[in-house]
Amino acid sequence: MIEELATLLDTFPGPANQTRCFLHIVNLVAKSVLRQFEPHKAKGNDVLSEGAQELAALSTDLEHSDGDGDGEDGDSDDEDDDLDGFKDERDGMSEEEIATLEQSVQPVRLVLAKASYFKLRFDNSTTIVLPEWNSTLKELELDPRMMPRDVSTRWNSTFDMLDFAVQYRPAIDAITDNRDMKMRKLELDGPDWIIARQLRDTLKVSPSFLRIIALIHHFCADL
Repeated sequence: MIEELATLLDTFPGPANQTRCFLHIVNLVAKSVLRQFEPHKAKGNDVLSEGAQELAALSTDLEHSDGDGDGEDGDSDDEDDDLDGFKDERDGMSEEEIATLEQSVQPVRLVLAKASYFKLRFDNSTTIVLPEWNSTLKELELDPRMMPRDVSTRWNSTFDMLDFAVQYRPAIDAITDNRDMKMRKLELDGPDWIIARQLRDTLKVSPSFLRIIALIHHFCADL
């Protein structure tokens, strides 16, 4: 593409003006932020707080429950992604700084883990949870939809999952409050919903940015 641009544009210097793919840079930046909210895997000698213990238990369930249950497996949305150029923002931080960061992001991690596990329960329980979900949506007069899956290789999937959760909060609250669904540990309280809404708003892509992305795709398609 760079060589083609050099032949089409007299003022374009060619490879000397080459930079990384814009979309790739955006992806790396977003992942660098979201990486801080990935569950921390505790070591055997770690002393965990109550919240950290709850998060560790949910993370373990997520790792071992994929594909189990009475329904079909969830969609395999994971795709290979180019991580060339990715930088872990924790590199260079002291142990004390990392410990402070771990404590501050723990509530956000717990919200994301609960939402992800909520989605997984639907994928693995199409004969129990799914009918109850559809019935709840009908009672609440909400459009029949399923929560999008948060995929590690798609940074905007976290926004999609949280945006859905905020919009369908009444239904999610009803399902997690139903003892028969056995999802009480996934219940989100008031502060949890505030976190979900704030993170959703932070990850929201502006219309102007979407127009830039569309122009880039259009330009590349014409080359």
